[in-house]
Amino acid sequence: MKYYLEERPESEFIWKLYKQKLGGTVKIKNYSRYEMLVQKNHSYSIVAPNGKKHFIKPDTEVGQKLYLVSCGGELHYVGITNRPMSARISVGLKAERKNGYYGYAWKQIRKPLILHVICWSGKGNLQKNIEAIEAEIAFLCRTITGDWPLSQTEIHFRPLNASHKKLAFKVYIMFNTSNNKKGSRRKSVLTRHHS
Repeated sequence: MKYYLEERPESEFIWKLYKQKLGGTVKIKNYSRYEMLVQKNHSYSIVAPNGKKHFIKPDTEVGQKLYLVSCGGELHYVGITNRPMSARISVGLKAERKNGYYGYAWKQIRKPLILHVICWSGKGNLQKNIEAIEAEIAFLCRTITGDWPLSQTEIHFRPLNASHKKLAFKVYIMFNTSNNKKGSRRKSVLTRHHS
């Protein structure tokens, strides 16, 4: 399979930037895609990739995770956590402006959501590395689609290296190819071709 960008003048620049063969100490350990529905009382239901109605390992464990929330093929949010996903999602849904934290802006959406969870391994300050990748994914969304993630209210900016860019692009490709649905108001510039 070969991926390339098309249809926008900046696409050639973006592709050259992320095509580099680069190494790094941060690696993707696991990827899971869940279906989620938020209720009016801010509880939620979830369906795991294996059909179970709960989170599965390693998403149930403590460890660095980056997660993306989408609706109708559009990216709404990119976040990170070290908590088990059920604890992180519950906190973000139930927050009510306490201590300045309003919780997730997407908690008002009553349509089916897709939750992508990526677990990481690596050396050094893993949290700061994942924060750099989180910010780069939000920037990729802005660069490629013309919009920031639709429900993003904050982002962590960290010094970025070429490895972070490569990993962010890999995650964005995973997100984009698993969300390629008709009816999205954004026209994706990422196209998948089989070679």
